[in-house]
Amino acid sequence: MKSYKNGLLGPDLNRCDIVSYNFGDAEIQFRLPNDPKADDNFVQSQEIVDGWKNSTSHLHFIKSEWALQENVNGLLRRIGLVTLGMDIFSFDKASFEQDWKTGPYSFVRKPDLRELAVDFFINLILMGEQSDNPDISKEDALREWEVINDPSLLPIVKQDILPWYMNRRRQKTNYYSWESIIVIPISDRSIVIAQFYSEFFTYGDEACIITKNEQEAFDNMLREEFFSHFTVKYSPEILAKIKEAEALA
Repeated sequence: MKSYKNGLLGPDLNRCDIVSYNFGDAEIQFRLPNDPKADDNFVQSQEIVDGWKNSTSHLHFIKSEWALQENVNGLLRRIGLVTLGMDIFSFDKASFEQDWKTGPYSFVRKPDLRELAVDFFINLILMGEQSDNPDISKEDALREWEVINDPSLLPIVKQDILPWYMNRRRQKTNYYSWESIIVIPISDRSIVIAQFYSEFFTYGDEACIITKNEQEAFDNMLREEFFSHFTVKYSPEILAKIKEAEALA
């Protein structure tokens, strides 16, 4: 257990289990908390990932939730929740670019990565809003969210051999929630999308343990801490493609 500001308690990532996957073109590794009280957490096996490479365009391979707690008179009370989801997408196995009327992308090129971080985010919101309202326009769907839609303004979560660009959504209300979507390239045509989300709870008429501005800063700190343990190791073939793309830039 790690102690944070405002008396918050959460898992110590330095002591959490290491999880790794080999996608062929790249290997990824990160530390993942294990909350036994989270019913729907799952970590797909390497065998499932191997099967994905030869079949579908998309695989949801990580769902992890872990609690943030406070000490109330010697008893731990859950006061917040961190949710992490990871998906892998192959653009060679699906018509994403045709559906989005964009591309084709090459994820070893930084400009393509920036454009994808905007295109994927906007279309993710649009698909979610259309599931409830099939006739909603893109403009109306995006009006409910704060979106970075200028690729030049996208923040970089981590500067690895390739940058990991991030987009975020936050409802335009006083609700305490931000969702970060991070694009992690693992080949010239495949990406991992990591969705990182935190929220805080209140009990009765109690005020939230931290303010809205403090919560956003705390969410940023948690995300940075998690991704500081996240590494990607590319195959020689992908490294050669990255070098070639840099030479042509």
